[in-house]
Amino acid sequence: MMQNKECSPQGRALDLHTKEETQDISCDIVEELLEKLDRFARNKKYLNSSISLNKRAKERHTNPNYLSRVIILKMEKTFSQYLNDLRIRYAVNELKTNKIFRKYSTKAISEECGFNFGGTFSRVFYNTTGLKPLYYIKNLEKNVGYWLSK
Repeated sequence: MMQNKECSPQGRALDLHTKEETQDISCDIVEELLEKLDRFARNKKYLNSSISLNKRAKERHTNPNYLSRVIILKMEKTFSQYLNDLRIRYAVNELKTNKIFRKYSTKAISEECGFNFGGTFSRVFYNTTGLKPLYYIKNLEKNVGYWLSK
């Protein structure tokens, strides 16, 4: 299930922007890594605060450089950005659908989402949504219908 599956005649993955062949990643490896990343996201493994590129690569029996390059080439973000996007998407979904989750402190929400520091969570949440977490929660409570449609 390779996103924008593009391969060179030699079976190497192509950079989405330059269409240049990657030096050493075959399309089969790219496809396999993308499938593993999809399972990683579906199983919410990103909520583990100790996950890292190296740990993830080791668990998946792959080279961390391959994993990093696949994420950059196919998702157009770094591993850290990929994790943060998954975590914030999870937080927003939980805030929209789980009244109990809305009662948590920002620190507790950040920990539930896999962030080690509340400040990092708040910054990433703001950069992603345009709102600070507490402001988002307060307005969510006031305007549940509006926020649920987003």
